[in-house]
Formats: sequence, C-alpha cells, structure tokens
Amino acid sequence: MWLLILHVFVNILGLVFLMAGSFQILINFNKNTSTRRPEKTKNSPIENKSEKSKVVLERKIKFIELGWYLYTFGVILGAFQAKITVRYYWTWDLKETFSLLTILGYFLYIIIEMKWNWRIKQFLILICLILAILTLLAPVVAYSYHNLFTLFGSNSDFFFIYE
Repeated sequence: MWLLILHVFVNILGLVFLMAGSFQILINFNKNTSTRRPEKTKNSPIENKSEKSKVVLERKIKFIELGWYLYTFGVILGAFQAKITVRYYWTWDLKETFSLLTILGYFLYIIIEMKWNWRIKQFLILICLILAILTLLAPVVAYSYHNLFTLFGSNSDFFFIYE
C-alpha cells in the first residue's frame, strides 16, 4: 500500500511542477512578445534580456526539469505498483498512455529549450500543458484502471490484493 501512496504523491507533485512551470513560461513568452522586434529574436528569449530576467527564465526551466524528473519517477513507481496489483508493468491504460506522451513531450521541450525559435518552444510548451491536463482528466472521462469509480464501483476486491 505504501508504494501506491508514494506513486500517487510523486506523480501529483511532478505534475504540479510541470504545469506551474509551463504556465510561468507561457506568461513570460506572452509578456515578451509585445515588446520584441522580430529581427533581434532569432533563437531564444534569453538572448535579448537583462541578467536578472535570464536567471528568472532559467529557474522556470529548472522548475520544469524538476517536475519532469519527479513525474517520470512517479510513473516508474506506478509500473512497479501495477506489477504487484494487476501483474503487468504496463497495461496501455488511457492514463498511462497520456503519461507517456506527457513525459515525451516535456523531454522534447527540455532538449530543444536553448536551440530553437521561441515560437516553436511556445507552441510545444502549450502542447505539453494540454497533454498534462489531459493526463489528469483522462481517467475521469473514459474507462481506466485509474478511475476512482472503477476502483470503488463493481471491482471492490481491488484493494484486498495487498493483504
């Protein structure tokens, strides 16, 4: 039971960091688009800023990196917890699939952070944020092992596996 609690806690904490960092970066991009001149913004919003705003943006990126590490660790813990409860590491459940897409999307964002155009990065962080929100909403909308109604509904023997 402790593995389930740890898995859920680390997943939620990782998603909170990912979503908060994404919101901060999107707000930062929106503030900077009104004062930019297109000829001076080639690669990154970090290039044309003061040292203080560079540090702030780098902290937001570190926020996303920390969230990515936590969320990935939470998904791995969930795989071990699933092996104990349903006897499979990965069942291609809707929530697990969206978790994989979210991890891959944020991984791509972390990789291209300093190298691509800021418009592409803004679009990618928006897609990643939508994936993170869908990861939270997927079990509520569709049938999933992670849906509370599925756990407490007709399959009430689920929790007795831990005994």
